[in-house]
Amino acid sequence: MNINRFLTNSKRTCVIGKNIYSAEGYLGSRTDYNQPWGQAWKEPSPGLTGALYIGHHSGLSDLIMPHFYEGEQKLHFGAVRHQWTPAWSKTYYRCEPDPTYYKKTGCISFCETKCFTVKDVFYARVTLSSDKREETKIRVSLTSSLQDFHVSDTITRFENTMSLDGTFVQKNSVSETTDFVLSVPAQSSVTFSYVLSFDKEKEKAEALAEEALKRETHFEEKEAAVNEFFERNVPSFRCENPDMLKMYYYRWFLLFRGIHKPEDVLGNHEVQGECIYESPYGAGYDCPVGLPVALHYEEGKWMKEPKAVFSDVENWNRKLDYYWKYYIESTPMAIWNLYCHHPNEEFLKKVYDSCKEFALKEFMPEKTGYEFLPVVEGSWNTGAEYQPAFYQHTEEPWDWTEDVEGVRKGWSKEQRKLYRLDQICYSVGNVIACGKMAEKLGKKEDQKKMEALVVRSLEALKQHFWSEKRGCFVSIDMKTGKQCDEGVCYDSFYPFLWNMLGKEYHKGFDLLFEKDAIASEFSVLTVDKNCPMYWFDNCIAGPTKCSMLEPHPYVCAWNGPIWPYAASNVLDALGAAATIDESLRKNWLELFDGYVEVQFLHGDRSTPMVLEHYRPTDGVTFSGTCDYFHSTWIDLFMKYWAGIGVTDDTITFSPFVQEEFVLEDVRIAGKSYRFEQRKEQGQWKQLVTEQKK
Repeated sequence: MNINRFLTNSKRTCVIGKNIYSAEGYLGSRTDYNQPWGQAWKEPSPGLTGALYIGHHSGLSDLIMPHFYEGEQKLHFGAVRHQWTPAWSKTYYRCEPDPTYYKKTGCISFCETKCFTVKDVFYARVTLSSDKREETKIRVSLTSSLQDFHVSDTITRFENTMSLDGTFVQKNSVSETTDFVLSVPAQSSVTFSYVLSFDKEKEKAEALAEEALKRETHFEEKEAAVNEFFERNVPSFRCENPDMLKMYYYRWFLLFRGIHKPEDVLGNHEVQGECIYESPYGAGYDCPVGLPVALHYEEGKWMKEPKAVFSDVENWNRKLDYYWKYYIESTPMAIWNLYCHHPNEEFLKKVYDSCKEFALKEFMPEKTGYEFLPVVEGSWNTGAEYQPAFYQHTEEPWDWTEDVEGVRKGWSKEQRKLYRLDQICYSVGNVIACGKMAEKLGKKEDQKKMEALVVRSLEALKQHFWSEKRGCFVSIDMKTGKQCDEGVCYDSFYPFLWNMLGKEYHKGFDLLFEKDAIASEFSVLTVDKNCPMYWFDNCIAGPTKCSMLEPHPYVCAWNGPIWPYAASNVLDALGAAATIDESLRKNWLELFDGYVEVQFLHGDRSTPMVLEHYRPTDGVTFSGTCDYFHSTWIDLFMKYWAGIGVTDDTITFSPFVQEEFVLEDVRIAGKSYRFEQRKEQGQWKQLVTEQKK
């Protein structure tokens, strides 16, 4: 299967290289009340336009654009047909009518096919056509003001500023100049190519440009490279559900987009080898970010050759600042799951101390309260800025200024502290994972310590955090000791992650299935609609220092919109519960279908795309950063939809879905497996076969 062609659509206009890529920009905005129907990216334009990323955001944009003149008259073109693929894009343009020759439509057109080559050189091939009945002379001008460039990374997560000074070279196949004339025969066409290359040294940039111009197979080579990634890393999937098939390969494309080797272009980068970015572009996102690290590993463990994931873990193990400083999440658990899929005891020994430190740091005396449970100060460390549970018990109820921003601006004296469910559950899950690692490595004392800590923490969770009033788990205010039962958030379902609690608490999912509470046609909201702080937009609508007429326009408010990060974790928790309680599987499939639906842009099945968050009533997106890799899908699909369970010593196959499908070359513990579900004589059969690699 040619996955590159399978992912084609006419909406995207970005040009993707391994470490150099462009972004035209997504039209959706966090402040838009609506989006233009049928639009997503800006319209296609010839050349290398939009913002350019060389490892990170470069500050460069619109690097080269071809212009066409007939005599002194500049021709104005509009895109009439466009095909985008991960490897290349192909666009047809036609000029405005010339009333002195033919007033109905333009007679001059061109087709531009472009890509970043496998060596990250921008290459474009232009076929200029004339429908006129006589020879036409067209002057082509390739415009760019750049000769040299400077790239500086000022993201505060890095201790050292990354910078790159280099040379930008442009060449074409027609002339040494960037201004030349082409003679186009009557009702015929001519073709020319042009390239842009980038390097620190001018001689190398020149050599890359010369080499690129001599080759005519760049598009075929780039497509082969994209398909080779899928062939080498992705288990093949067949089914008759077109939505699931499209989303499956798109979410693998998301991982493909996220893998980078920044030292290739930013030689003094502190990341060594390959790593996984949270987003291909966006202010502050075009780098590894701590919050989704665990989710990257959960997705990547299903790769046939997860070398990039292990490389990323190596960087995490070195305690790089941006991985460790800001966020509370479940990386040790994800590393344990990675080990179960691809066991390597030397690897486990290497990362164990870092995992143990990460797991236990939240249980240090200065970070705990009663029952020695972790306490989080301010909502931002969990990545869930402005979650309402923090504000139910403020002195003026629902005063959101008692959070990071409010304290920074002097509106409040101290940040609110909470026994928060996501932090507690992540922390306990990490200790569970470290206990399993300790057992595997023969560290009996550590294992005993970890297991005792888990028992104590889960007992406290059951004793103090279950709300009889709401019938689910809730967070607890540190200052007052009261339950936050009016601020029920997505993390009310986190105690079921990794089956930390049993079936006797599964009634806690009832709230999840109430459409007027926390569920949506498009999956799971971040907070209960009945909460006074709930608002579907990406803002805070009151009551402190803002109102419905003057909302607080902070861009990361998680008080209502669908957030794929949270939705995927809730689906993971519900899926884990449904593995032991099959009555929950129907509900899981319903929520998962909504999660799939919202990721089809405007409902267009040709264009799957995940962003940061969505409006729950109609699935409209708020984010301007597309392909935002801070959620899971592959892991949910494989574990629950397809029902492939993997522990350190067992493989199970119990699909939630009742559909025929085949997954081939699924790599587990060095072996390749084929999983098939089919219907025979009215009965569903599941077959697991070991394959030869």
